[in-house]
Amino acid sequence: LKSKRVIREFRFNVLIDADGLTSDESLKREKVLLQGVTDCIFETEDGKLTLVDYKTDDVPLDKYEDILRENHSTQLNYYRKACNKIFDNLVNRVLIYSVKLGICVEVEDTII
Repeated sequence: LKSKRVIREFRFNVLIDADGLTSDESLKREKVLLQGVTDCIFETEDGKLTLVDYKTDDVPLDKYEDILRENHSTQLNYYRKACNKIFDNLVNRVLIYSVKLGICVEVEDTII
């Protein structure tokens, strides 16, 4: 796979709406500072971005997809939200790459 743009260890700080973070109505209109570091972002041929996060979890092969998604989907959907804001809504896919297994797992886009 060739990409015309690859960004490694992208550090970000972005203000996002607290709406998806709390059930307290008085706080839903507030902003929250979200900070993180993406392991890798690359641009696909159609100009969309794919976020890849490397994980070293020791997970059994027969349950790796469920475990990796359960452990990391929330974090990575926040990263997706931040990068969509920073890169003008271009994140098309988010992948977890299991370093130990050498396998990618796609993370569903959930509204946060």
